[in-house]
Amino acid sequence: MVKKQKKDFMNIIKSNKFYWITNVNSWFVLVSTMFFFSCKPDANNPQNIIPSVPVNITINMDLPLYINLKNTGQYIYIDGGVKGIILYHHYDDQFYALERNCTYQPFDTCSRVTVQTDNFYIRCGRYQNDTTFIRCCNSKFQLEGGYLIDGPALAPLKQYRVSRSGNMLQIYN
Repeated sequence: MVKKQKKDFMNIIKSNKFYWITNVNSWFVLVSTMFFFSCKPDANNPQNIIPSVPVNITINMDLPLYINLKNTGQYIYIDGGVKGIILYHHYDDQFYALERNCTYQPFDTCSRVTVQTDNFYIRCGRYQNDTTFIRCCNSKFQLEGGYLIDGPALAPLKQYRVSRSGNMLQIYN
């Protein structure tokens, strides 16, 4: 009879040990699952929406093509990035380099942004001629920083870094 009690006691210890191990495994699976689903890319981040391409452009504002950039409120379109870059000299004397690829359906052929002729904002679409604007998604963005004003886009325009040394600008990512 005594031997039977020892055997029962050992079975209790083994079952408690098994219970503890399965509890630890359950917690590990739960925590791993939560970590996996919390680390998905943010679809609202333009870094995840717009393809990443290397950008390293030098602009000499003393050249006739870029001389207007010395004045605040001026902008130019330059090649580079995915669909081009808008380089804007803001009234606070800062320069902003914005990707011309709209963040709403960026792989559509028409999803390219254009500065409106009144220079107050950027809109998704293009001018067919000087007077006819062809809309794409019609999202509107600020010239300063490319922040979303209105439209179906959910994220601001991708912004590139700009450093200035005298009349030389370096645009890079």
